[in-house]
Amino acid sequence: MHAHENSILIFLQNGIRGLMLDMYDFRNDVWLCHSTGGQCYNFTAFQPAINVLREIDTFLAANPSEVITIFIEDYVKSPSGLSKVFNASGLMKYWFPVDQMPKNGSDWPLLSKMIDQNHRLLVFTSVASKEASEGIAYEWNYVVENQCKKRLVLSGHRYIRLCIIVSQCVL
Repeated sequence: MHAHENSILIFLQNGIRGLMLDMYDFRNDVWLCHSTGGQCYNFTAFQPAINVLREIDTFLAANPSEVITIFIEDYVKSPSGLSKVFNASGLMKYWFPVDQMPKNGSDWPLLSKMIDQNHRLLVFTSVASKEASEGIAYEWNYVVENQCKKRLVLSGHRYIRLCIIVSQCVL
């Protein structure tokens, strides 16, 4: 997030629907930060998470047929820290409940059903214990990551990193 000059609202207005946010405890609050070692510092902090979450709330309110997914790289240790910031942001009215997420390979609901039920925000954390303690889905219980083979391709005067999806490990 810190490397981007645009606000989240600009990204959303331009069609981005999946966000990866690094969240940390900082200054007695939850902040967006890009740091190392699980610790946020003055020089690595971006802004309080509530600001960005409120932008997402504004977007969802103005766009009732849109669905957004947030993946949290989660360094928040304060008790119920993430739950508190999501509650304060107003986003809970769009929350896709963990108990309705598909289990054991079952299907996700159609987008139309999610929109009809106003379950238009999917939030996943990188910390498994927060599914039970805060009701935030642990990402690896519900999603899979494409395996890819990376290669560099010369384009003009720059190398571009390509991700080629490998089907059954054969390319």
